[in-house]
Amino acid sequence: MPDKSRITILNVDDNDDGRYLISEILRRAGFEVKEAATGRKALQLALENPDLILLDVKLPDMSGFEVCRKIKENPATASIPILHLSAVYTKSEDKIYGLESGADGYLKQPVEPAELIATVKALLRMRRAEEAEKKLRVVSQQWRITFDAIRDGVCLLDIEGRVLRCNKVMAEFLGRPLSEIIDRNIYELIEVAPGVLQESPFERMWRSCCREAMDLPLGDRWFHITVDPLLDEDGTLMGAVHIMADVTERKRAEEALREHEERLARIVETIADGILILNQEGRYTFANAAAERILGLPRSAIVQRTYNDPAWKVTRMDGKPCTEEDLIFIQVMQTGNSVYGLEQIFERPDGTQIVLSRNGAPLHDASGAIVGVVISITDVTERKRAEERMRQQNQYLTALHETTLGLMNRLELDDLLKAMVTRAGALMGTPHGFIYLREAEEVEMTIKVGVGIYSQHVGYQLKPGEGVSGKVWETGQPLAVENYSVWSGRMPNPDFDIFHAVVGAPLKSGTEVVGVIGLASLEEGRVFGEDEIVLLGRFAELASVALDNARLYTSAQNQLEERKRVEGEIVKLNKELKRRVTEFQTLLDVLPIGIAIAEDPKCKRIKANPAFAKLLNVPPDVNISKSAPPEEKVTSFKVYREGRELSTDELVMQYAATHGVSLRGVEVDIVREDGETLKLLEYASPLFDDQGKVRGCVGAFVDITERKRLEGELRQRAEALTRANQRKNEFLAILGHELRNPLSALSNALQVVRLRYAEDPTLSREMDVIGQEIQHMTRLVDDLLDISRITRGKIQLQKELLDLTVVVARAVETSRPLIEARRHRLSVSLPQEPAQLEADPVRLEQILVNLLDNAAKYTEPGGHIWLTGAREGEEVVIRVRDTGIGIPPDMLTQIFNLFTQVDRALDRSQGGLGIGLTLVRSLVELHRGNVSAHSKGLGQGSEFVVRLPLWRVRPGSGGEIRQETPLRPGFVTTPHIPASRRRVLVVDDHVGTAITLGEMLKLWGHEVHVVHDGPTAIEVAQTHPPEVVLLDIGLPGMSGYEVARALRQQVGLSRTLMIALTGYGQEEDSPQSQEAGFDHHFTKPIAPAVLQELLARA
Repeated sequence: MPDKSRITILNVDDNDDGRYLISEILRRAGFEVKEAATGRKALQLALENPDLILLDVKLPDMSGFEVCRKIKENPATASIPILHLSAVYTKSEDKIYGLESGADGYLKQPVEPAELIATVKALLRMRRAEEAEKKLRVVSQQWRITFDAIRDGVCLLDIEGRVLRCNKVMAEFLGRPLSEIIDRNIYELIEVAPGVLQESPFERMWRSCCREAMDLPLGDRWFHITVDPLLDEDGTLMGAVHIMADVTERKRAEEALREHEERLARIVETIADGILILNQEGRYTFANAAAERILGLPRSAIVQRTYNDPAWKVTRMDGKPCTEEDLIFIQVMQTGNSVYGLEQIFERPDGTQIVLSRNGAPLHDASGAIVGVVISITDVTERKRAEERMRQQNQYLTALHETTLGLMNRLELDDLLKAMVTRAGALMGTPHGFIYLREAEEVEMTIKVGVGIYSQHVGYQLKPGEGVSGKVWETGQPLAVENYSVWSGRMPNPDFDIFHAVVGAPLKSGTEVVGVIGLASLEEGRVFGEDEIVLLGRFAELASVALDNARLYTSAQNQLEERKRVEGEIVKLNKELKRRVTEFQTLLDVLPIGIAIAEDPKCKRIKANPAFAKLLNVPPDVNISKSAPPEEKVTSFKVYREGRELSTDELVMQYAATHGVSLRGVEVDIVREDGETLKLLEYASPLFDDQGKVRGCVGAFVDITERKRLEGELRQRAEALTRANQRKNEFLAILGHELRNPLSALSNALQVVRLRYAEDPTLSREMDVIGQEIQHMTRLVDDLLDISRITRGKIQLQKELLDLTVVVARAVETSRPLIEARRHRLSVSLPQEPAQLEADPVRLEQILVNLLDNAAKYTEPGGHIWLTGAREGEEVVIRVRDTGIGIPPDMLTQIFNLFTQVDRALDRSQGGLGIGLTLVRSLVELHRGNVSAHSKGLGQGSEFVVRLPLWRVRPGSGGEIRQETPLRPGFVTTPHIPASRRRVLVVDDHVGTAITLGEMLKLWGHEVHVVHDGPTAIEVAQTHPPEVVLLDIGLPGMSGYEVARALRQQVGLSRTLMIALTGYGQEEDSPQSQEAGFDHHFTKPIAPAVLQELLARA
């Protein structure tokens, strides 16, 4: 029978460690504890009527919520208090669900022992209180003592939430005396920040009649609030027990744990080695970024597999498949020990094979049981290849050594040579080899030694240049051929065509070629590599020595002298070696960059070369480590990065050595003891011993103080250039404004003269000349400003669907006065089928007008100009050709450069600024086309070819060409009088422009008022409301935009036609004009034809 003198608690948790920990806490608190790891076992032990059940939510056979419901549904166990504990189901909805399932409490793991004991005691007390309600008055004083001893704040509430009783802890939490707490609503006493509490736990309990709980921040503290209903025998709500537990430390511990885990995860993600973690079932649960890179698999694919998944393609180093015992997971799990340096061949998903070095270590839980394995992987493929090359090199050296010993023991020349070619073939994997020899004065070489197939060709002769051996003889250099049967230099004897690869090396006596040693392979795809060619060269050297020895065998004295010569060479080599070692040490001493070397893994002793010691302003040969022992620390410089002094652990060499990683290009500031500050670029790499452990570190330090200073100066110069460019653009805008105003006045005056003296033929010619020059000046200003806009990226193309014929007609119309003035003949040829373009009509016309005007200007009067358009493939090609002065060949590549002109004579008879072709090229390229210049030279004429993308009708896109002709600049030579009279207000601070424009309008028959500032314009508009306003933007004081807004607000002027005129011509002005209320926006001078059309529409 169980001992009921002690409180019995049933602890249900499937986690052995967690169950053990909670049970120990309870036992130390004096409770008797029974344990269960499954839901079914918990249901069985619940029938023994424990005083309280601690129930984990996540159980292997059924959830804790389901176990709780079954216990509460059983009348024999329904009264047992249940406290849920969970480290997984910690959300509010989880707690609500658990409490609604019948639980009496809900705590989040990990839980403070004191909090757990207090909660358990509180639940037990509540049960005892329910069972001993009739005895409550008798033990009231004892209850009060116990009540006040609870570490949590507890109070008893009535049905409306008013406090009936309260313990001292609750009073302390609320910061009020008991007299101010009793009979007041609990949530009037709890000061909660606005918006934090939407519905109190008491309100939720009142609705559900079940326990409600939540975590709530109050000031700088956190509290866990639990509200339990008090029901009478009929189940009617009588009140509630309100508990507040201070969980601030738990919250802080949880936050600290989360930050620690995040730091650990960042470290794992940054190391170069792959890190993998498997659980005890052998399933991968984690892989870092380096593991993804090394294995060639995404992390999601790795963690889906087990250690023995068939998808892993792993073999032993001998090529045999890996067994279970070969796998590092099995070795660690079986032995319980760490495993190091397990090398295996791994095949990636893309088919490449790498060699992996694996280290594995067991993961233990708190009880010491193995719960998984952590594995680090390193790609050592390159290291293994280097080892293999070293092994082959050792074999080569051993063979050469043995062959050298054979030279000392063999005297028969044929035996020596045959042994050499046989051994060379064995090392290079082929049985077929030969040696050609040439006797003195002979013009042919003969096969003296043959092995394999070449044994059948002993005695075969060849001449210089024939076959591989003939080429080697001729050049004196080794030669390897990959596919001999198709090699153009092969010998005429077809017997040798069976070989796939052939290699040969010269046998020399001094500098004279006396023979050739070679090998051949029948294996298809076989290629003799560089190492093999070098090896054969070594055998060739030995064979050459053998030949010389044989020839000099009769002269012992000569042999002795030769040996002395060789020994002398060895002495020289030794001296050379010593000299180079000395040079290397000297190089370190004279290097202009700082070098530091640490011989210990903690970098406590660091030596600096002279350059670095000088940088730090410390004596040579001192320990410069800032982590040196106190008795050795002699340095006093400080290291800063981004204004913060670095700790010793953050210094590059200490960091590289501690973490086993290389650092590149770390910028720091060094403040020396003398106060001077240097900027250094630092590099550091750890040094490893034979076991792969860090044994030290080497660092390089580059003084970039001067470079940083120069970068600062360069930055300042760049800013100065930017400001200068801005001033240039502002100057061009002002220049355009200052030129356009007088041009506008001249244009207006010209139109006035035309109207007054239209019948005078003499004046007509002079007026045509003046009109052409005004038009020329206007174009020069427009081109100059367009070039400025293009360099600033301010040109915005207004593309539409155009027909080439329409654009060519406009351009010809614009350029015709200049062409006719110079008496040129213009021939225009266009394709019969439609040639459609998606382009800006104004800019495309500008391109053609520039080319036509150039052709007219640079062709002597009476010349011929051709303008042709054609469709060529997916392009529209426009050619402008003339019989003019031509272009020198050296100028064809420069002709499109800014301010470039072919004719630079002082008289500048053709005029121009040298910007037209630059503008043409820029506008063509904006249309995704290209332009090129062609000429046979001076006096041979020129041709400019423009290629633009042809527009193709796409399915469903439509293909209609826009027919509307927008208003565009132009000069009329035959003015006409408008059909209706308008009231026109002209506003311009440039007096000449305003007066001439007014005179022209009056001659057209309009009623005109001319003013020169904004306020006067507003007054005149009030007394004489205009139908049309021509308004300058750049007025003094009150700008044209402000005047326009004021006029629009006057009664009767809302529908007045308002036209903006400006001399600046900046593209950003047009949107501003629309916003201010203008109907149209034009750059001065406005064309009379355009103005007449606008007045006619008004």
